[in-house]
Amino acid sequence: MDSLKKVGISTLATEIEWPCTLQQSTKAQLLAMLKPIEIRQLDSGLPGIIYVHSGCVVSYASSVTLDNSLGLLYGAGSWFGIQVIHNNRYSPQVMYESLRPTQLFLLPTAEIERSLLKNIEIYKLLFFISQRIGRLSLQMGSNALHSLTSRIIYVLLELSAKNLESDVSSLTIKITQQKLSQIVGVSRPRLNEVLQSLVVSGDLSLERGIIKINNPDKLKSKLHEFNLMFNDPTESDFATSQQNDCDNKNHQCR
Repeated sequence: MDSLKKVGISTLATEIEWPCTLQQSTKAQLLAMLKPIEIRQLDSGLPGIIYVHSGCVVSYASSVTLDNSLGLLYGAGSWFGIQVIHNNRYSPQVMYESLRPTQLFLLPTAEIERSLLKNIEIYKLLFFISQRIGRLSLQMGSNALHSLTSRIIYVLLELSAKNLESDVSSLTIKITQQKLSQIVGVSRPRLNEVLQSLVVSGDLSLERGIIKINNPDKLKSKLHEFNLMFNDPTESDFATSQQNDCDNKNHQCR
């Protein structure tokens, strides 16, 4: 894996991807709270809202026996963890893992909760983050009810969109089948069976630890609209959120 170039808070101020438009004063307030955090620090529970500046994180919700799991992917620019705000009883069995060198930042729970008493615009940030996480969760949960092939294609498109150690020009994803099976929530033999069928149809090429998407548009066409009902992994959610926010403001001004 390539080494990760760490970014400081001062640099982050010009690079951070806010999920909605915010006043500069609110951004400055939030930036003052941000602090670096390592992925291993999430093992004992979420200490607040997490911002993924670079890399890719997967959170696993597993069955009690740990023989099945379902992963949610968070790429650069993603926010998660709002469940802990004003909810000290939140303690799910969720595991977090970096799929590539990752830099994370934290908005601590206590500081966010205090700030909400004085700056209600921060509720707007929480709303947009919760809206995004809700769509991701609904789509992954809904896909679990659909065909296994669709579930795997959806995750592959999501991984390629999050540029998981990939060559953008060839959409080459570096990931083991074992890791992919954990994210999809299926056994490795069943995963391999689907991947091989996609190789035969010309949609994928496989090498050891590498999956190459030969034609992303053709691969996406195999998905039913049900699989994209809540979230399309090939579209920029950040840009959509910003545009919707701007459209709402323009509508209010009319």
